[in-house]
Amino acid sequence: MRSLVVACLLVATGCLNVGKAHTLPSPSATADTWAADPEQIFHVPISTAEAVHCASASQVEEVLRQFTTAFNSGSGDAIERMLSSELWAVSLNVAGKAEAAYGRGDAARYLVDRYDSGDRLRFVGVKVNDLVGWDGAAQFGPIDFTLARAGSPIDISGKGALYCGGAASGIKVLGLGDGKGSGTQ
Repeated sequence: MRSLVVACLLVATGCLNVGKAHTLPSPSATADTWAADPEQIFHVPISTAEAVHCASASQVEEVLRQFTTAFNSGSGDAIERMLSSELWAVSLNVAGKAEAAYGRGDAARYLVDRYDSGDRLRFVGVKVNDLVGWDGAAQFGPIDFTLARAGSPIDISGKGALYCGGAASGIKVLGLGDGKGSGTQ
């Protein structure tokens, strides 16, 4: 029953794409692959020691600003500290090219690679939808950034979730895109 409820939530929020074949994502998978069993995708923290709920929208915004600073530093350690130990995926869809990294280590390496390729972020704003979502994480979106790539600014937006403290502190999931292609956002 729990799997059915989680799957319905994922479909309703657009986190599960029911129009494609479902396969368990690997660390090298693209944004077009999804796991068939939602319980394999998400680990719901069992205690507040693992994940501390966000107290306010401004606290969520501050975590996202810190993430932006860490990304723009290019430091793998700084970036990894901003990603939750419960991180599922970070995805980026720009100019029709969808990329995703699954798990904290792969996501940190992916973001360092994006930095090394010249990408820079400027945080524009965020709408916080729920401070304590179904999994205990703050749910947000739209979130807006300006991505500087090859000297050109690109407006990107998306949605995600994060924890504000505890052992699982950091971004749990983040999907961003420019709206000009297929993939997840």
